[in-house]
Amino acid sequence: MHKSILLVCGVCCAVLVSCQRPAEESKAKFPRKANIERYVQKAKDASRLAEDRKKELPVENIVDISVLSNTKQEIKLDFLTHLFEKNKLTLETRLLETHKQKISEQLSELISKNILQSQQAISDASTTTEISEKLNQVLATQEKEFKDFIELQKSVERLTPDQGLLDNAKAYLSYQTEQYVAQIAQEYGAESAELMKPVFEKAVQDYVYAMASASNQESLQQKITEIVQQAQTQLQDINATHADPLASIEEEKITSLRAEMITIHQNLESYVESLYGKEAVLQTRKIFNEILDETGDTLRQNSRLSQKKQILENLNTSYRQRILELQKKWNLETIDSEDKKNI
Repeated sequence: MHKSILLVCGVCCAVLVSCQRPAEESKAKFPRKANIERYVQKAKDASRLAEDRKKELPVENIVDISVLSNTKQEIKLDFLTHLFEKNKLTLETRLLETHKQKISEQLSELISKNILQSQQAISDASTTTEISEKLNQVLATQEKEFKDFIELQKSVERLTPDQGLLDNAKAYLSYQTEQYVAQIAQEYGAESAELMKPVFEKAVQDYVYAMASASNQESLQQKITEIVQQAQTQLQDINATHADPLASIEEEKITSLRAEMITIHQNLESYVESLYGKEAVLQTRKIFNEILDETGDTLRQNSRLSQKKQILENLNTSYRQRILELQKKWNLETIDSEDKKNI
């Protein structure tokens, strides 16, 4: 009995010993599993990296062309106002001088006539009483004539220029506006000036007509104001849509734009480094620095806004194309490198 119990215990121990994993085998299996998981993860990362490299890099416009906004200079809208005011004053001064001379001549004629009438009255009288009577009659007539003459002057509300003065005024105003249009072409571009030219021509024509036809100073001033306002509205519209002025951008705006460009490129650099490494980043930086310098030079130049815009658009295109060309080169180099590893 005692031997049977010992035999059973021995068999159980043997079974237990036979069921236990060898220590070396257990230690070997867990590192192998970790290695497999690591290799799988590496394969997944490599596959994801390869897929990301196939996609075009997210290259943004490096230059914000809106920096050119709000740089259009407003055309000087007071040109016509000052031109017409000056011409109106000149015409009225000449008219007044002519009118005063004319009035002096008429008054001289009236006085001479009255003197002759008085002399004739005295000559025709035969007695002193008759002289007195005739002189009173003459003086009454003369007094009425002088009053009528004065009332006639009061009735003149406005002196109207004759055709000769109007022709001279039109010639002068046309010359001045042509000179101003030439100045606009220089400052705002030929297209803008060409569109503004007929606006000035019509304003001059309407002004001359107003000077010839207005019945009084109030209606004349009102008409001139309307002519100027209408022209100013049209000139503003043309300036807003077609003006292409010479301009250089303020250094403060350029500094702000440079900061924005650097931020955009740094974001791209971070992504490039994650795909291709630091050497690739250095290659993109060389392109960026060239674009950055050329942008600053373009904005500082005193050139047409349209020219600046075209150059900045070209810089955006160049930046994108050159970066994507680099990506193609990096992808080819990566393929060559992988092929060499597999040989």
